[in-house]
Amino acid sequence: MKVQIQISNGILQDCGLVLVMSGLLTMTQRESERDVFMFNAHAGDFVGAMSVLTGEPSVFTVRVKHHSLLAVMSSSDFYS
Repeated sequence: MKVQIQISNGILQDCGLVLVMSGLLTMTQRESERDVFMFNAHAGDFVGAMSVLTGEPSVFTVRVKHHSLLAVMSSSDFYS
């Protein structure tokens, strides 16, 4: 399985299911033209599970806050 994710300006792009192995991710949501903090994901936390299961886009922007090690599975790999 080939894993490729794009990180642009500290923001994860087009990722499916993400397991934070180490480091810190911050989830924000866009409201009235500003980013609102929702929660942090620490080592052992999963991000993106609901969007993978429902097939709908994530409502969160995922930002890498520190040097982080992530295990990533795309939505298409999840279902294959």
